[in-house]
Amino acid sequence: MSGEISIEDQFDAAVQIIRRLPKNGSFRPPYTLQLAFYSYYKQATVGPCRGSRPHFFDVVARAKFESWNALGSMDKVTAMKKYVNEFVDTVKKLRQSATPEEIMLALTYAEPKHIALFMPLFADCDLPPELNNAIFKNC
Repeated sequence: MSGEISIEDQFDAAVQIIRRLPKNGSFRPPYTLQLAFYSYYKQATVGPCRGSRPHFFDVVARAKFESWNALGSMDKVTAMKKYVNEFVDTVKKLRQSATPEEIMLALTYAEPKHIALFMPLFADCDLPPELNNAIFKNC
């Protein structure tokens, strides 16, 4: 075995970390990012968007539909990679705008096994050593 983490494992871990973030926590992703995560997740787990476009007045359902539908026939692996890339980019952006304490709080709700999968991916995030130690101590 090469030791490389499969895209499926990375995707599953990223999904679990995102799902475990508290709804009213310190990190609140913008709506466009939420839609990106939603559409890549649906594309990876269900496949291309099917069905009819939601009614004009159902703004949330319509936005989700439009975002997912825009992915067209993107394959499962590409959708997983895009989800993981969005996740990694989000962590990098979070590092630029949040305090180490806020980052640690956002990741507190994640399972150590899920965070551990991303340790090599975050090597270029330039997190301070004390934050790395605090986040990854149980991994």
